[in-house]
This record gives sequence, C-alpha cells and structure tokens, in this order.
Amino acid sequence: MSRKTMSVSISGSGGSGAVTAGLVLLKSIACAGFYGYLSRFSGPQIRGGESSILLHFSDSPIETSPEISDIHYALDWNGFERFSEEIVLIKDRCIIYHRKKSKIPNMI
Repeated sequence: MSRKTMSVSISGSGGSGAVTAGLVLLKSIACAGFYGYLSRFSGPQIRGGESSILLHFSDSPIETSPEISDIHYALDWNGFERFSEEIVLIKDRCIIYHRKKSKIPNMI
C-alpha cells in the first residue's frame, strides 16, 4: 500500500487570515480521518508583517514538512519572498491568487 500525501500553503500579510485558515484546514483534515503536520511562519508583526503556513497531510502518520507545495493560496504576495525557501512553488503546481489585486512575484 503506497502512502498518499498532499501539501497546501497559504501566505498573506499579518492579520489576513493565513494562519487561521491553516488551522481550520488542519482541523478539517483531522476530522476526516487524515494525519497532518502544520508549520507556521511569520515576520515582524509591528510592521504588519508577513505570515504563512505549510500543511502536509497524509493517510498515514506524518511528521515532516513537504519539499514542495502542491497547492498555494496567496491572500496577497506582500513579503512572500521571505518564505520562499520554506514554501517552494514550482511551475506545474496550482497557485491561487486574485489576479486583479496582485501579480505573481518574478522570483516564482
């Protein structure tokens, strides 16, 4: 039996709801009978800093962050470059963002 895993990341500015959304998603995954591992990242809050989460879930116990995010939801791209080493986005993965409000950073 092979292990099935999935990873989701969410990024935004401090207070935009990235961490709250990640916690709700983790709880939902657990209630559905899956295992999850959540990592949180945040910048200096005094400047309205950046925040993001990286959620790795599976049908069997899991204790590590994923190497690549399968789905990324950008509430906004402000400060995303700060987390680019933790949240790796590649060309053939799904990135969800508001096209009229922001552009994908050149670094991605």
